[in-house]
This record gives sequence, C-alpha cells and structure tokens, in this order.
Amino acid sequence: MTLQHYMGEAKGPDPGLKPDTRRAWKALRWPSRPRNPGAGGSMAVTGAQKEGSRRTWASRPHLPPGPAWGLTGHGFPAIASNEMTWEETSLEENAKPADPIPGPRGYGRQRRPRWAASLAPAVPGRGVDAHALTSGDKGNRAGRQERQRTIWGHYKERWLLSLTEKEATRLYRQFDAECGRLADKMRNAREYEPWLYVPTVPAKEADLQAFADLLERAGALPAPDPVLVILKNHFGEFIKGQVSILESKYESPEQFVTGITRFVDFTCRQDSRFAEDRAAILLRRLGQLDEMWGGIRSILPSVASGNLASLAAASRMLARICGLKKGSANGDFAGLPDAGIRQMVLAFDATAAKALAWATEVEGSAGGAPADVEVARPDVERYRNILSEERGVSLDDLVRWHAEEVEKTRSEMFQIASDLKLGAEPTPTDVQGVVAVLHKYAGPAATAEEMFSRCRNYLARARAAIKGYVNVPDEICRVVPMEEYGREQNPWGGYRGGCPRRRPLAGEMVLNDGNLSAITDGWIKINALHESYPGHHVQFLRAIVDPLPETIKLGARATPLMEGTCVRTERVFEFVFPEDQFYPLFTAYRRHHTSVRIKVDLYLHYFHRPIEDAVKLYMDELGFDRRSARGQVKAQELQPGYFTTYYYGLRRIRELQKQFGYDDKSFTELLFAAGRVSLKTFEDFLKLSEADRKRYLTGFESLLAY
Repeated sequence: MTLQHYMGEAKGPDPGLKPDTRRAWKALRWPSRPRNPGAGGSMAVTGAQKEGSRRTWASRPHLPPGPAWGLTGHGFPAIASNEMTWEETSLEENAKPADPIPGPRGYGRQRRPRWAASLAPAVPGRGVDAHALTSGDKGNRAGRQERQRTIWGHYKERWLLSLTEKEATRLYRQFDAECGRLADKMRNAREYEPWLYVPTVPAKEADLQAFADLLERAGALPAPDPVLVILKNHFGEFIKGQVSILESKYESPEQFVTGITRFVDFTCRQDSRFAEDRAAILLRRLGQLDEMWGGIRSILPSVASGNLASLAAASRMLARICGLKKGSANGDFAGLPDAGIRQMVLAFDATAAKALAWATEVEGSAGGAPADVEVARPDVERYRNILSEERGVSLDDLVRWHAEEVEKTRSEMFQIASDLKLGAEPTPTDVQGVVAVLHKYAGPAATAEEMFSRCRNYLARARAAIKGYVNVPDEICRVVPMEEYGREQNPWGGYRGGCPRRRPLAGEMVLNDGNLSAITDGWIKINALHESYPGHHVQFLRAIVDPLPETIKLGARATPLMEGTCVRTERVFEFVFPEDQFYPLFTAYRRHHTSVRIKVDLYLHYFHRPIEDAVKLYMDELGFDRRSARGQVKAQELQPGYFTTYYYGLRRIRELQKQFGYDDKSFTELLFAAGRVSLKTFEDFLKLSEADRKRYLTGFESLLAY
C-alpha cells in the first residue's frame, strides 16, 4: 500500500495491490452516508429504515485513548480514535451496536475489512475469527478493545514494512514536526508564542504522557537503512531529554520566571518584527502572569527551600529588567503611537510590581532571603540522569578520569609557559605566575570602549579566517554589553543568538563590561573565536538555514558537541593571532579551566562538598578573583552538569577526528553540518557513506518555520 493511498491523497485502490487486498482497501474508504441519519450522530440503520441493511453507526466515546501510534491530525494511522466508524453486523444484532475497530484518523466512519481478523493472532483458549471480533463477541469489553488494537498493530507493521524511501522520509518528517511542536509548547515558541506555559501538576502529567506516547511511537518507526537508524535513535534521545528538561523546570521553577525575563529582553532588543506585532505578543504574555504564578504557587510545596530562594531572586531580577525596559520603551518600540508606548510602560510597571510581590511571598515562605543562598542540589541519581538525558555525558566517565585530565591540562599549561621569551623575567612555575604574566603582557583594556573596540577587530580577523573551514550564510555578528540578568553568573562573555526571522541573520556576542578588570586580552580573543567565528554564532546560523529536521535544530544531548566544538576552535584557530606569543598560553590556561570545571561540578553535585570548597578550587587552580570564582560556582549550581560538557565534548571530538583521519578544515565543516546532536549520533554520522550523509543533511528538512 502506498502512503498516498493510506493518507487518502490518491483516488481508488492501489493498482499494485492484489485483488482481495484491493477489495479490502475499498472497504476502508469512506462509504456513502445513509439517508436520514437522524438527530445526534450515534444511530443504527435498522431494517425498518433500509431493508436488508448490514451497516450500523457506532460512536465510541467510552474507549479511552490507547497508545496512539499515528501522527494524530496529520493523516497517519492512530490506534485510538474517538471518531465514528462503520461496523459490519447482521440485522439480528442491531439491537446492540458493536464496538468499532480503531481506524486511521482522517477517514471518519469506516467499515471493518473482512480480512482484518487474519492479522490478529489467536487468543489462548478461544479461536479468533472475523465474527468473534465484531458484534458477535460476547467477551469482556476490555478484551475486545485490546484485540482491536492488536489487529491494527499487525496491520501497521505490515504497512510500515512496505514503505518506500520517499514514504518513510515523509513519515519521519511528520514525526519530527510533531516532536518539534510539543517542544515549542514547552518553551512558548512559534504558534505557542502568545501563551504562557502554566506549570501545574495536571499539566505536567499530561505533558509527560504526551512525551511517553511520542517515545512509544518513535520506537515503532521503521529503520531499514543507516540514515533512518540515526534519526530514530535521535528521536528517542530528543524525547527523553525533553522529559528531563520538564522535570528540571518543575524542580527549579525559577526557570519559568527567567523565561519571562529573557523573552522581555529579546522582544525589546532583538526581535526584528514590527513594533506593533512585538508589543501585541508581549502584552498578551504579560497579561497571563497571574495565571502562571498561580500554577507556580500550586507546585511550591514540592520545591526545595534552596530553589525557593532562587525563585525569589529570579522574580526580583524580572522586576529589575522591567524597570529598565520601562525607561527604554520609546526606543525599543519606536513606531508605536504615544498611546501604545504608554500601554507598554504601564505593562512593565505592573509586571515589576507583580514580580516583587512574588519575591516577597516566596521569601516569606522560605524564611527570608540570605545574601548568598546555596541552591538546592539534586541527589546523585538525579544528577546522573540530568547528565545522561539532557547533557549527553556519562557520570561514570567523569568520575573515572577527571582528576587525571586536570593534571594533564595543568602540565600542558606550564610546558607552554616554559617556552615563552620573557627576557630576564623568570618562567612561571605555578598558576599564579601564569596569571601574572597574562595580566602583565596581555592584560585587560583600560576602558569598556577599548575592550569592545578590540573585540570588533578580533571578530573581523576571525571572520576572514574561517573561509575554507566552514560554510556560513550572509550574516552579522555584533558585540554588545552583557544583559543585566547574565552578569552575576557569567564573569566574561557569551553568545545570545538573534532573531530567526531576520535576513541577513544577525547574532549578538556579549562581554561583561561590569567585570572589566578580569577580562584580559586572552579572554577577548577566546570569546571572539568561541562565541562567534567559528563558534556559537555559526552554530546559530546553520541551525536556522540548514535543511535539517526540527529536532536536530533544537538539539538532543548536544551540549558536548556544541561546546566541545567551540573549545576546539580556540586552539585550531590560534593562527588568527600570529603576533601574540601569549595567546597559546591563554588557550592552555582556558583548557585547564574547562577541565577544572568538571572537578568543581563533581564537588557540587556528586561529592556534595561545601560551596566554599568549590570557590576556593577556582581561586587556587586558576587564580580567579573571588567575584569571578563565585559567579562560576553560581552558574554551576543553577545548571547541573552543563559546564562538564566543554572538556568532555572536546576530548571525544579529538578522538573522533583522529579515528576517522580528517584534517582540521574538513572536520570543522562536519562539526557544524551535523546539527545539534549527541556525540553518539555525530559518530554515527561520520560512519555514513557520502550518499547517505547527503541524504541526512538535505533529505529531512523541517516542516516547521518561523
């Protein structure tokens, strides 16, 4: 059977089917509606209405949704459906309408094909025939329903095995789109943008069930070739990762409030749509804050006290950001009439007041707001799950080799320091000496303006250097001051993406001008490469323009590949700054930084050492000032496992490049082409033939768009 016939896009039976199967296919088509259907929709066409009729109408609202295999709403088969269906019965049995067989969504009322019973295995203890599975079955209702699902399960399997490559591709693209839509719901994106996610226990249960259904259906997808095997495994990783992310949000509800803060900042500063459109969406979102907070309040009894303090802090930050946006509303929403600007100002005022009230409420229940609260830490098994399902990292691997890698990166740093030409000055032999040399010969800028000027120069050099290494579309990368809500946790810089609707695409790299004295020249150069060319900016560009599946654009266990690629960039592109003999020392220092991050993360979430131990480790191993060290630790408290991915990903990427024998240029393009996938998926991608790799890269383009 072809997919076009199954979805009702082709007229008549498939000419390739055998005669008996063609007759059965004809029976699956929508039959003519009986005359005078009467009131309602559930009725029987009895002998008094039509002599000799063998058709009955039967509704099935009593049947609870089963494991919906099909792409509901997209024309694919769904095992459970509340649609009306046709049944084959006899006039003598019309008094008791039969339970219908679940049919493909989109066909509405259907007749049971007579050959359907042949697809079901015999039930132990009783024979199974067509009559027993329809109106003549006097057995238990649940048993009949289970046998009906079994029939469709066998039919589904036979249909899947007969799919052509084109049909399988379409099936995968549709499934990818459904996964993407559910993820959009969780993050209030695209069609869900005007609505806030309201976190309640029933909502969580419904979402977990939706993901469970998707996971079951992902397991049933056909995978007869290497490309489909990769995508099928990726779907499983994506769905499991989304489940863990959802659990993390309910454990740490400050993420819901932080999401509002980021959306306010993005809509005011980066969104490229007309001011009227941006204002309408933002006002609608802000108008639902009471409902969102009501949902958060309902789950507070299950939230750890440390996370309550984080929620209060996030609420105060939202109030602060709204106060700042109130003052810049005229510029942010230029083009709105005066009445529109006043409406935005009032909305920011109201939001700030609500957020402060939230903070006061939470602090009251948490017993006050300490100056430097310790965030609640997950237990070891939850930490292991976060690492595995969200980050794509093995906790056992980290525990096994992290200490050895810290020693290795420290030794490498001192080896490079010993090769410096410092004249009469002694070679540094400890971390404090390395930091002193870097500050003396490649220190911070005197002013914020000088720092941003240097960075723009480095960005231009890096952009010119990537030709031949990685493909990029028309784009712009700006360097701007870091947003207010990111300064406490990020001492140096970062990348903030941009508007996916804008052309040419524009992204933003940020530097923390509030921590000017800690941002040495090495940090500026590292950020120009790691965050921009070829780093997170190029990843952002490729995720928008490449014809990849939506779930690969969104990412699944992809952080090690994403961050590991950018750490690799820092050293591979050292040639961008040939005049600076201190930059290689800084890349070694930075690499030591990424390995020490793993040790700190294990201190916090595996060994459960005190916060002060983690801060001291950064100060001793990297010579950080206390402010920078505490900021790094705070970030790792709030994002368990994330900062282990930098070195973990780099380590595996280097192994894969050596294993497959790629040079730096060709391997760089592959790293950016594969999408936001796990290290395992990337390895499988490298194993593909050229033809299969091309199919992976171009044959499953997302059906979703902005």
